[in-house]
Amino acid sequence: MKAAFTAVLLFLAVAAAPPRAQTPPAISVAITPSSAVEGSKFQVSFTRAGNATAASSVAWAISGAATGADFGAAALPKGTVTFTPGQVKKGFALYSVNEAVAEPSEAFDVVLSSPTNATVATGRATATILDDDAAARAPLTVVNPGASSFWSNEDAFLNHFLVGGRFYDQWVKDGTFDPVSGRFVKMPPTGAPFLLTTMRGGITINPDHYKGKWILDWQGDGDLWIETGSAGFVRRVSANRVEEDYDPALHGNVLAAISIHRIGPGGVWNIRYYRASNEPLVAAGAMFDPRWLGEMQRFHAIRFLEWTGVNGDYELKASDRPLPTRPGFFNGRVPDRHIIRAAVESGASLWLNAPALLGCPPGVAATLRDSAIPQAARIDAVAAAFDQIMASQEPLFWARAIVAELKAQGYPLSRPIYIELDNEVWNSKFRVSTEFARGIGKALAARQSGLSGHTRIGYGYRSAQFAAAFAQALAEAGRSGQNWTMTLGAQTADVASTTQALAGMKAFGGPVPPSRYGVATTNYYSGGFSWHAENKLFGTALDAPTWRQRWRSEFAADPAALRRKINAYFLSPTAMRGNVAWYGAKARGHKAAAEAAGARWIGNYEGDSHDVLDVVLNKDPAIAAFFAGWHESSDHGQVIAAIADETRRIDPSAMMANYVYCAGPRTPATPWAECAPWDKSGGDNAAWDALLKP
Repeated sequence: MKAAFTAVLLFLAVAAAPPRAQTPPAISVAITPSSAVEGSKFQVSFTRAGNATAASSVAWAISGAATGADFGAAALPKGTVTFTPGQVKKGFALYSVNEAVAEPSEAFDVVLSSPTNATVATGRATATILDDDAAARAPLTVVNPGASSFWSNEDAFLNHFLVGGRFYDQWVKDGTFDPVSGRFVKMPPTGAPFLLTTMRGGITINPDHYKGKWILDWQGDGDLWIETGSAGFVRRVSANRVEEDYDPALHGNVLAAISIHRIGPGGVWNIRYYRASNEPLVAAGAMFDPRWLGEMQRFHAIRFLEWTGVNGDYELKASDRPLPTRPGFFNGRVPDRHIIRAAVESGASLWLNAPALLGCPPGVAATLRDSAIPQAARIDAVAAAFDQIMASQEPLFWARAIVAELKAQGYPLSRPIYIELDNEVWNSKFRVSTEFARGIGKALAARQSGLSGHTRIGYGYRSAQFAAAFAQALAEAGRSGQNWTMTLGAQTADVASTTQALAGMKAFGGPVPPSRYGVATTNYYSGGFSWHAENKLFGTALDAPTWRQRWRSEFAADPAALRRKINAYFLSPTAMRGNVAWYGAKARGHKAAAEAAGARWIGNYEGDSHDVLDVVLNKDPAIAAFFAGWHESSDHGQVIAAIADETRRIDPSAMMANYVYCAGPRTPATPWAECAPWDKSGGDNAAWDALLKP
């Protein structure tokens, strides 16, 4: 319902301070509350400080993501406030309209300008109209926390040292570290001090994030130190404690390099590097930074892709997974115990990526990893080892370890779990796992008529093996009632990737019914800033040089018109490569294919803008700024909201994914980065904020 804009001026006569003729008064503006749902009242207050003996005035205007319609007016309100002699406070009530329209929450500013007989002290105040229709629009949400750890992966943890341990394998080989006891037991063969790891990984992005007092402590007999390259702010306060007072303005953007100088009898263990302000939490056994955990609690599911490290294809045995006793995590390989703990403490559903090569013979794995060997020979090596791979009990051993942790940590039976084999097993970027699946598929084609040797056939077959192993592990642990889904990641642009994976699943058979499987796609979108052979931003598909020339010429002629064209492309009801309608059409295709096989489409595993700025266009600073401005704007917010609407229309229970939330800042090469840490301004972040849990 639209209501007329109402502004009620409040004339408050308050005794003024003694006159100071030489100094004009200073006017400030404020808004309360800072946020409220549609239909609420916002109080806009003006104060005048200083000499108030004469009349003063200042112009005010509302700007930002809100429109006049949000206040029941044809245009955004504006006006002038006049203080009569002696007045120091004035204000008015601003009423927003309660619309039955799903849209992003909208920030607006009251901005002061053109003061008369006065100056402006605080010239801008901001508030946000919260969309109370979001609950009807918002799908479930999923995020990948390994790419959402603020300035660096270490920032998710209270003990930043947990992301250390970069030379772990060498330490074990040399006998420096004992993986069973979790202790450093002797110095390396050289006997010289050695580096454990470097901290402050986000120092080049936001050095002030690391400003303050830090503590390095440990247990056992040994000497550790923080090597910084700058003296005077690191000191030893006890045998097992070193303190650091770090200020980038004084000490520069230096890393904190932690090293061991001596290891005595009994060894050294439980090394911790943390903010002094977090010492009570660390002492209490907490693991995660409350700020990070607070962001994760807003999502319905957490896909722990980077934390599992499956893209590296490290593990051939379940026992190769990193133990909780190791001194730190490297290459994203966080122990499963801590991954499950993050899910339990956040209240989100666990989405776990399983290592695809479990049970693969070491010789075959070595062949797969050797890019000098022809691809056909690598695939043939897997096919030849098919029987040995499929007979391996390693997937079951992995499943038992996961279920044991679920049980030990009290993961609720009713809370969903999503098990996904590896990641994007079609993407040539992840060559090892993709060729491994292709080898499985090739062996199947030789054994079962009607099956092709396609990668996705092998992927579905292997996924079914893991599903059977997980079901068995649950039954053995008395957790058959666990809510879980065997997830098949699919290539959004290719519906056949779902059909083929489900054909492989059916070829395996086994005790797990098709209804236990869920297909997941992506809700990425692109087309405004990146060329593709099917891109129709300018009405028809163009080759890359022509598209770039057209883009630059329209930008030079009228950037605002080009912006409207980009918006129209994304929101067009006609499906065009990368736009919202295209995503919807593809997702419906995957949903139909899944349901035809007795499975489900559960939504998306990754998403957000995939509109990487074209490398040629990126050479122009003005275009790069235009790219950044659009991604931070309410125009982008409308695309995010449209993706959410489309997802809900396809299936109200489906998930919408955000690959990076609260991580490093967006760049032309990483447009999917939403919400730089601690900065949630902009229409894009407002749109996501409306989708997440409060």
